[in-house]
Amino acid sequence: MKNVYLIQPTNLLSDSIYLPYSIGTIAAYSWQFEEIRAQYELKELLFLKDDPEQTVKQLEEPFLFGFSCYIWNFEYNLIFAKKLKETFPDCIVAFGGPQIPEDTSYLEEYPQIDILMYGEGEETFCGILKALKNADELKTVANLAFRNGDEIVVSPKAVPGDVYNFPSPYTEGYFDKILSDERFKNVKFNTIVETNRGCPYKCLYCSWGDNDAPLRKISMERVKKDLEWSALHKIEYCMCADANFGIYERDEEIIDYIVELKKIYGYPQKFEIIAAKNKNDLIFNINKKLFSVGLNKGVDIACQTLTPEVLNNIGRKNISNEEFAAELKRYRDAGMITFTDLIIALPGETFESFCESLFGVIELGQHELLNIHTCELLPAAPMHSPDIIKKFGIKTVRSNLRQTHGKTHSDTVFGSKSEIVVETNSLSRYEWRELNRLCATVRAFHSFGLLRNIAFYLRWARNISYKDFYLRLFAFIQNENEYLSGLLNYVTATLDPFIEGKGDMYFSDERFGDIYLPFEEGLFMCAVTDSERFFAEIKIILGEFFDDKELFGDLFRYQIADVTVPFAKEHAESFLYNWPAYFADPFAPLPRYPEKIKTRVLFSPESYSDLPEYTREAVWYGKSKNRTTVQNKKLLN
Repeated sequence: MKNVYLIQPTNLLSDSIYLPYSIGTIAAYSWQFEEIRAQYELKELLFLKDDPEQTVKQLEEPFLFGFSCYIWNFEYNLIFAKKLKETFPDCIVAFGGPQIPEDTSYLEEYPQIDILMYGEGEETFCGILKALKNADELKTVANLAFRNGDEIVVSPKAVPGDVYNFPSPYTEGYFDKILSDERFKNVKFNTIVETNRGCPYKCLYCSWGDNDAPLRKISMERVKKDLEWSALHKIEYCMCADANFGIYERDEEIIDYIVELKKIYGYPQKFEIIAAKNKNDLIFNINKKLFSVGLNKGVDIACQTLTPEVLNNIGRKNISNEEFAAELKRYRDAGMITFTDLIIALPGETFESFCESLFGVIELGQHELLNIHTCELLPAAPMHSPDIIKKFGIKTVRSNLRQTHGKTHSDTVFGSKSEIVVETNSLSRYEWRELNRLCATVRAFHSFGLLRNIAFYLRWARNISYKDFYLRLFAFIQNENEYLSGLLNYVTATLDPFIEGKGDMYFSDERFGDIYLPFEEGLFMCAVTDSERFFAEIKIILGEFFDDKELFGDLFRYQIADVTVPFAKEHAESFLYNWPAYFADPFAPLPRYPEKIKTRVLFSPESYSDLPEYTREAVWYGKSKNRTTVQNKKLLN
């Protein structure tokens, strides 16, 4: 028997980690065949970033080692494969996964790799196992590049086949050993579930839809059994790997089943989907059902950019702005939190056009969660092609990958790398830097609620746009206030060395725990831990927007009271205006003005034992539930 190992190394986030679904599916598919079971023994499924040298020492004469590769583990896999070859030079090393571009560059650059697998892995890996009994037969396995002596051979390309009846790694027992291992008794495992595979779209920056494979369903029987497995094994968090969940009508039946499992077993506790585009009514019903039993964390109203030229460049079409605003209102009226993604430095985007998108989605009603992403150059995405890079003047920085909320100082030895776009023909590096600082400011002040009520009033009653308000505020912070500029500089200090390829982009402060925070969370935390000073300094510029100083003073006190600061206690405040009623509906017609009536409000903020707990529960986990502002407010008169 020849020993085969599979590895999908993943980072531990806090105390949770995903079961290695990708290699599990490969194992379940390949070892269903008698001829594979007769020749090969599947050894351990590896999924942690343990010391490669120590792990290699524990291997039992590996014949073939399969690596599942993506940005968070590719560098580690290279180190591991090198150690593996040094100890077992005859071991065949196969690299596959979304990280692998469809060329031979990795074979040319990395001598520790013997075989590259392109695209989906089940049939390809199984084909390798069947073909290795005769080296010449390897040429017949589709979607490969491999070494044959000094020659590199590329096999024919083939469209991936039907996945409807592929066996499941869950129900076939491939993760049972992991779950029963005493080493992992304190680890919370997450699961990944597929209901379909493929993506009909071909966004320039994404590697998901860059192939000719059709969209294909997985059997309903397997989907339900996988979900039941998660429930029976008390999996708290389950992620759906579909690129467009809700693209099929049957997906609502799947949600009905998940809801029933939650009611019966209490698990899974969260089910995350990436929703299909242009299926508004069906997606709303799906999310409403998830929300009814507390299964969803938030609803993604997709965007990436509002700039028509950029949308054309990346091969994407959004819903209209009117539909976007209507969807935001529909979800808010139903009590559901929404979030919207934007990407900095997409091809053709300028500083000005990105600002129009940033403040445009706020004007349309996205006041809760703005997720701002850097544009990443993925090896298997269309944007990685030399022609596209040249056309748009794309320049990147290869730097350390720091996963948001990962532990500080983790992965310093086996860390991965990212290719982040920091410059294009239309966006300079300085502008890229300033956009990151601006986005951190807007998200901390608006999305997290530090100044959201102030911005609301100025927009609704004074017709001062969110763009004008926040850009003026941003300029004041940078140029006219030493304390606030120092705060912003402290949080975003890693940006300058990052541009030079000398660091990473995340913020950390041991006061808030041993985790990396994105800039907006870091800025918010620094502000609320010194809230008295922060509000005193920011009040200087805010007063310039108001003619009625009495109203401003009343509103400013309400704004302060409405923020959940660490260690805050229940307290009552009296106001000249009925601010709770005024801010109740962000979608009410404009202009509108607060009612001047004396109002007494009881603020009952959630309490936390220390700053790390506050950071985790109110900011990290709680931002999707608006916990950075006081949710429990009661009128006393």
